[in-house]
Amino acid sequence: MEEKEKIYKIFDVNINRAREGLRVIEEYIRFYLVNEPYLKIVREIRHKISKLLDMEYFSILSFRDVEKDLGKNFIEGNRKDFYSIIISNFKRVEEAFRVLEEYSKYPNIFKHIQSSDFKKLRYLVYDLEQKICLTFFENKNFDDKKKD
Repeated sequence: MEEKEKIYKIFDVNINRAREGLRVIEEYIRFYLVNEPYLKIVREIRHKISKLLDMEYFSILSFRDVEKDLGKNFIEGNRKDFYSIIISNFKRVEEAFRVLEEYSKYPNIFKHIQSSDFKKLRYLVYDLEQKICLTFFENKNFDDKKKD
């Protein structure tokens, strides 16, 4: 497998991871918090991903190989409350953006993608996480959550 194919596979997985995590957060904001300003932020981030990848989408998609993906059988633990669902999905998105940021630095792979674009998105997510968690989970005991 050549380098380009490996990078595209990494991109595909992490694009999906970021979008899926954002969608979980979006649904929480939409139906549980019912907070339109935060909903707009999450939707804008998801749309920015699509816009960034528009020119590369089919190239990236062409290297997807679900059958050989070693990660498809990973088992995640159960979530016990909204807090754990939201926090785990914020972390999922942040990590995915970091991976995309790093691998987009690889030379001669992408013509239309800059690592700084993913860095900006990652920091938007950091900011949103802080706002949501400190506003809506302020009564949670964060020290207890760190031990889970």
